[in-house]
Amino acid sequence: MPLRMRARYFAVPDVGSVQVRGLRGRTYADNAAGGNGARIVEESDGVGVVGEVDRVYYGAPDELTIVAPGRGELEVRSAMVISH
Repeated sequence: MPLRMRARYFAVPDVGSVQVRGLRGRTYADNAAGGNGARIVEESDGVGVVGEVDRVYYGAPDELTIVAPGRGELEVRSAMVISH
């Protein structure tokens, strides 16, 4: 089974105004909120960054969209697949 690596970093002018779209309905663990391993279902169309964020989304799609006001939209596709 392939291992998909999704950690990426993008420079943006104001992280507080950025949203990531494409995660609605996906289950995640919020490690910044106590790290108790509770799984939560994402209800928002656009996930923003408010304070510390450390989430793992299970079954994340291969395509996400980063929206940065004044800079437009950036589509991000998963490209790194490691098979064994």
